[in-house]
Amino acid sequence: MTRGEHSVKSPADGAVIDRVDPPVAVATSGIIDVQDAWQAHLTDERNDWADPNRDEGFWAANVESYEDRLIEPPAGIGVIDALLEGGESALEIGPGTGRYTRRLSQRVDRVTAIEDATPVRSYLRSSLEAAGLADSVDIVPRSWEHVTIVEASDAESTAARLSPHDVVVAGWSLYRQPELGECLERIHAAANTGFVLIDSPGAVPPHRRLAIDADETVLPSPPPRAAYYSTLLADCGLFPEVHIERRPRVRRASTLERLVADLLGNAAIEPDTAADALDPWLNRHDGGWEYRYELPVAVLVWRASDA
Repeated sequence: MTRGEHSVKSPADGAVIDRVDPPVAVATSGIIDVQDAWQAHLTDERNDWADPNRDEGFWAANVESYEDRLIEPPAGIGVIDALLEGGESALEIGPGTGRYTRRLSQRVDRVTAIEDATPVRSYLRSSLEAAGLADSVDIVPRSWEHVTIVEASDAESTAARLSPHDVVVAGWSLYRQPELGECLERIHAAANTGFVLIDSPGAVPPHRRLAIDADETVLPSPPPRAAYYSTLLADCGLFPEVHIERRPRVRRASTLERLVADLLGNAAIEPDTAADALDPWLNRHDGGWEYRYELPVAVLVWRASDA
C-alpha cells in the first residue's frame, strides 16, 4: 500500500473513554510541587508560548484558518450544556475563534468573553456579527490574571472588575497564567453554578513526539495541565469530575512537503524521514494532503450543588 491510500479509523466523536476519580490527581501533590512545576514550564527558554507578543503573533498569522484544524463538536459541549440549564449568564476565559462562545450565546442571555489577543477579538467580533449573536456577547480586552471578581452588589462590572456569572468556561486558555493557583481560585469565585475546564491531560500528538525526539531544542512534552488543575483545585477543597474524551484533529496542505514543514516547524529532521514516520496518519485529500490524528482531552466540571 502506498502512502496516502490508507484511512485512520477512530471511535465516535466525543466518546467518553474514562472518568477519573479526582483524588487520584491529589496524590501528585505529595510527589511534585505543582506550582513550581508550572513555573518551570513557563520559564523554560524553549517555551515562547508564555510570551504574550508571541501569542499575539501566532493568532495574527493563524486566526483565519485555525478552525480548519478542528472537528466539531468541541470537547465537553454536553457537560457545558447540562451545566447551563436554567442559567442566565456565562463567562468564557480565552474564547479563541469562538467555538464555545457561539454555543454559549445561544443558551444564555449574557456572555462575557475575556480575550487579550487583538487579532482574536477582531475575528470573534466579526464571526459573532455574521451569526447574528454579537448583541449577547461582551468581549473584554483583558488577560484573566488582570481581572478581579467582585460581588454583584459591590460595583458595576468594568473591564477589570467583573461580577460572578452562572457558569465559567475555560477551554485550552490557561496556558499563560503565571499564578495557576490564584487563577483557579478566581474561576471558582466567578462561578455561581459551576465551571468547566477543557485542556490536555499531557498527551503528545505523533508529529510533536517526532520533533521532541529528533531535536533537543524543541520544548519537551507539554505539562499535564488538567492534572495540575485538578490537584490545585483539590488543595482548595474543590473536587471536580474529570472526563476524558478522544477528539480528532486534522491539518491539511496542498503538498506533502508543505504539510510536513507546517507540522514540524524548525525541528531538525529531514522531511522524507518525517513523512515516513508520520505515514500512518497521512492521507490524500482533495488534491492535497491531510494529517489526521486523535488526542485525549480532559474535561473538568465542578458544580456548586455538589459542594
